[in-house]
Amino acid sequence: MGFFGLSFSYNRYFGEMSYAYTIVRDGEEITYAQGIRPDNCFRFGFDFKIFRLGGGVMMGTMFNDNDPEAEDSPVLIPSFSLGTGFHLTKELSMDILILGVPTGVGKISLTYEL
Repeated sequence: MGFFGLSFSYNRYFGEMSYAYTIVRDGEEITYAQGIRPDNCFRFGFDFKIFRLGGGVMMGTMFNDNDPEAEDSPVLIPSFSLGTGFHLTKELSMDILILGVPTGVGKISLTYEL
């Protein structure tokens, strides 16, 4: 397509991105845990032959383990990725993700194009 190419990808996530912290109050330890369970991610990208830029939106639910009555709320998280890649053969290419926010640093994938 000349100077650059366009790409679209869909990712499905399992697991969660969470954090926990403990507070000692009056001699009692209380642990708080919150996080996000990502579900789906839609990304668009530009391939400039030498490097690749991508961005999109990740959909998920925000949870709070400290309050059992609290409902999980939906959340949209913007995502960004920077990578590179090269062709091993005409049909086989290697993609290297250098940085992906909010997930994934250092990912290598092989793609076979029919």
